[in-house]
Amino acid sequence: SPKGIARHNRRGEDDIPGRVGEYFGRITFIYRAIDSGMVSLPDVTSGRVTLAEIAEVNHYLDMKSDIEYYANEKAMKKTQKGGRH
Repeated sequence: SPKGIARHNRRGEDDIPGRVGEYFGRITFIYRAIDSGMVSLPDVTSGRVTLAEIAEVNHYLDMKSDIEYYANEKAMKKTQKGGRH
């Protein structure tokens, strides 16, 4: 298929660049914890890390993201007003 044109995947769903499939969308929170480096794929696949622990990691990552976002927003507002960062 030409670039940017939807293709059908094995499940018959459109495979659109930038859009996650239904299955991957359901397990993204697991890969987010792995991608952060807080857990490893072998620990997840072996069961050494529980889903509850992965959920806790995701809550922590959400909190960290919120803090960084608000800190950046505050710095941007201060910069726009001509203040020092």
